[in-house]
Amino acid sequence: MRLNEVTSGKSCQICNIYVEPKLKRRLYELGFVPNAVVEILNISPMARAYLLKVQGAILAIRGEIAHKIEVKDIQNIIDYAYL
Repeated sequence: MRLNEVTSGKSCQICNIYVEPKLKRRLYELGFVPNAVVEILNISPMARAYLLKVQGAILAIRGEIAHKIEVKDIQNIIDYAYL
């Protein structure tokens, strides 16, 4: 699943990022690293920008970048942890 497919208010875990090396390095510096938990705070109209919480920081990224970030749903993992 891609980050742009996650709805507002949900959390997910980053699996991989499919961008050019220079942008990938910048995203890593901002906390977008594999296994990091991302919470989608808000999505702009027409999904042009995403407001995210990553490792305690609130950041905004463009929708075209969100489309290139592979994530997995962590809700199932959280549910099993509390059983």
